[in-house]
Amino acid sequence: MNTKATFKNLYRIIFAVIAWYALGGHFFQIVVHRSPEWSALGATINYFSYFTIQSNWLVALWWTLAIFGGNSPRQSFFLSPRLKGALTVYITVTFAVYALLLADTWEPTGFDWLFANITHYITPLAFILDWLLFETRGVYQSLWALDWLVYPVAYFIYALVYGAVIGHALYPFFDYAALGWGGMALQVSFLLVFFAFLELLYIAANRLLGRWLPNAVEA
Repeated sequence: MNTKATFKNLYRIIFAVIAWYALGGHFFQIVVHRSPEWSALGATINYFSYFTIQSNWLVALWWTLAIFGGNSPRQSFFLSPRLKGALTVYITVTFAVYALLLADTWEPTGFDWLFANITHYITPLAFILDWLLFETRGVYQSLWALDWLVYPVAYFIYALVYGAVIGHALYPFFDYAALGWGGMALQVSFLLVFFAFLELLYIAANRLLGRWLPNAVEA
C-alpha cells in the first residue's frame, strides 16, 4: 500500500468515525430522549425523515464500505463514481441549505450544537474534500444528472406527505400552511434547480479535472 492509499484510508476512517458519532448522537437525542407524545417507532421514523440524516447516513455508509472494501456487485455499485458523485451532490446541498437558509432559524447549544455542526459542516466538507482528492477523474457522464435527480424528487414528495401526516413541515420550505401552495412550490422548484446546477457543476468539474490532473495509479 503506497503513501497516498494509506493517507486516504486514514482520512476516511477519521471522518467515518466522526460521522457515525454525530448520527448516533442525533439518534439518542431524537429517539431515546424523545418527547412523551412520540412513540419509539414514530421518533425513529422522524429521525430518518430528515434530509440531513439521510445524506449523512449515506456518506457514512460510503466511507465505511470504502474502508473495508468488498468486491460484491452491490458494493462495487455503491462505491462507483456514479454513486459517489450523487452522494457528493446531496451532502453539498445539506451543507449549503443549512448554511444559507437554516442555521439562523435556531440556536443549538451543548451536544445539539456539536452534532449539528458535524452533520451540516464537518461531514459535508470532509466528503467534498474526499471527492476532490480521491475521486476517479474524467469519467462522469452528462446523463447521470437525470439519475441523480430521482432521489431529491422522491424525498420532496415523501417530506410533503410525511409533514401532512404528522402535522408540521420537516423544513420551512415545505410549510405549505405558512407559504401557501404557490409559495411552497416556488421554493421547492428553486431547490430542484439548485440540485440540478450542482449536478452539472460536479460533472463538468470531474471532466475538467480528468484533463488537467490524470488519475494516479495506486500500488
